[in-house]
Amino acid sequence: MTANVEDEEAKAIAALVAPSGGSSPAPIALRDFARPRRLSAERHADLQQCVQDCLPQLTAEVLAALRIEACVELNDMGELDCRDLFEGLEFPAAVLCFDASAADGESMPSWAIIDGMAAVNAADCALGAGPQSDSSARSLTSVEQALMQGFLERLLTNLSTTLGITVESAHLAQSAEQVARGGMLDQASDAARLYIHLQVVGEGIDTLLRFYLPCTPAPEEDEQAQPAAALPPAFGSVSVDLGVYLGCVDVPLQDLLALEHGDVIPLGVEVEEPLRVYVEDRPCATARWGKHSGQLAVQIESLGLDEDDYHQLGLQQSQTETQP
Repeated sequence: MTANVEDEEAKAIAALVAPSGGSSPAPIALRDFARPRRLSAERHADLQQCVQDCLPQLTAEVLAALRIEACVELNDMGELDCRDLFEGLEFPAAVLCFDASAADGESMPSWAIIDGMAAVNAADCALGAGPQSDSSARSLTSVEQALMQGFLERLLTNLSTTLGITVESAHLAQSAEQVARGGMLDQASDAARLYIHLQVVGEGIDTLLRFYLPCTPAPEEDEQAQPAAALPPAFGSVSVDLGVYLGCVDVPLQDLLALEHGDVIPLGVEVEEPLRVYVEDRPCATARWGKHSGQLAVQIESLGLDEDDYHQLGLQQSQTETQP
């Protein structure tokens, strides 16, 4: 780990991570980039089918709790980084905070969310008043809170049983401060969550129920998984350079000096040709062009490269650096 730093640098890093008199940090496990940590496409499809199969039970729970004819459909499902999950949420809202774990994994903060106005309408339906056309988001009364917590917990029980997730320590929060007190992510936490958005449409109700749960690997993947050593907090915010190699081109000096804003330089590569991803000038993955939220992006296609690929990319990079 210290082969590429001077002795003084290594001592400074060691002092930063484990100050004098403190215990030595646990060794950091090397990341095997050829082995993804996230859900495979096959596992995602399996989980989506599990949720689809669970929809009749969820619809029955909505009917029993809200006393209205409603249809529950899967709106969207996937993985996300939940560190900014509550930045765009308007309070008061009904947020069920709980701890959840998958496949004997570490317990993680997780959430189920109903927007404020939808929570008020749902509470009115549960009390027999039906949805009110002039209702607006507000803090729920103690009785309404108990109804909404029970409603979300019953839906969550169906989902967690289907997905093999253990849930505990649930409570309802209605403000950002209450959500934060209920357990938020720290620097060492895994921020990845499986999000499940359920569309509920019924008599005066049209809203999303949003669930954010730990990702559940396939059984065979879980058996092979090795527990990763926790990254020391001192390294949690260290930045690294991530770059994508697009291609290179020889440009005559006279053409280089004639460049103007808006000029296009063809790179001589095909659009479908794989791109190379570098971390600190070291190739680590291949990618392809993609889009994210309407912006140009690259989609990781495979992690880790063969030895021949490293050699070839090293030659390409060397040639690029020596060009005038």
